Amino acid sequence: MSVPEIVQSSLGNENVATEVSLGGEDVLYVTPTRTLIYRADGLLSDESVKEYPHDAEHIDISEGRRKSTVALDYGIDGTDQFKVPTKRLHDALHPVIAGVLNSAGSPMRTSRFFRRTRSANSRSCSPVRAS
Repeated sequence: MSVPEIVQSSLGNENVATEVSLGGEDVLYVTPTRTLIYRADGLLSDESVKEYPHDAEHIDISEGRRKSTVALDYGIDGTDQFKVPTKRLHDALHPVIAGVLNSAGSPMRTSRFFRRTRSANSRSCSPVRAS
């Protein structure tokens, strides 16, 4: 898949570690320091790129029938969130969690059990909050 020009300009010198198709031409890109959501031109909207830094303290997931919300909690800096199709949540969630943990200097592994995701690194094993 080629990276759209608007995403390339947002990337600067950073490389894309992972990209996940969100359906249609929408794509989630994960770099070492942030997650970028590319939304293609639509009937009611222009193409856009939204950035989510990986310096989050917590990740909250809310799963709906059609759309799921991934919320990144930055502590005193507030919370930022994005929506992905529920059928793409599993593919999108693991790279985002890996990016957040890797940016904190914690090599990790994630596993999904039913509606819970558990992340494990060499120092701890903690759940990602899901509702």
